[in-house]
Amino acid sequence: ADSDRQGGGDEGGRERDEPTYVGMRRIQQTLQALPAICAKSEADLPYIAPRIATRLVHMSDKYELPEFEHMRTECVCALLCAHSCTHAVAGALCRELYGEGCGLNQRSLVLDCMAHAARELSGRSKSKPKTDTHAQTQAQTHTQVDRVPARVPAATPTETKTDTPTDTHTRT
Repeated sequence: ADSDRQGGGDEGGRERDEPTYVGMRRIQQTLQALPAICAKSEADLPYIAPRIATRLVHMSDKYELPEFEHMRTECVCALLCAHSCTHAVAGALCRELYGEGCGLNQRSLVLDCMAHAARELSGRSKSKPKTDTHAQTQAQTHTQVDRVPARVPAATPTETKTDTPTDTHTRT
């Protein structure tokens, strides 16, 4: 019976408090380290980033960490802005945004993170002062056009304007 108490049994407050503290510390360290990991664009990041982002969106602050919301938002934004996984993370977050299991707080987080990531990716982050002139903005636009994938395929030479569309309804 004495060996059960010393061997890490259920008795004693120390054994119960330690896992909570360890869990809290791990979450805090992970939230603090994730933006730096995303900035390095690790090789496996595109494979795990969408899942990490969706987990972060649904993560609750069960340990009442200071700055939890800020750190969580920063992590989701870092995942969205990571060079190798922007499209995958954005797609996963859009699915979460329109999913049934997403509450108002999570939807707000996703929209805020997407807006922040869009500003950061376009070079207009809130943390940077707005010193862009019209010429600088045009120069940035022209250099970034090559990286943006085309959304609508170009018309082929065989298509004519007299062709009638098969579906007259437009998607909203």
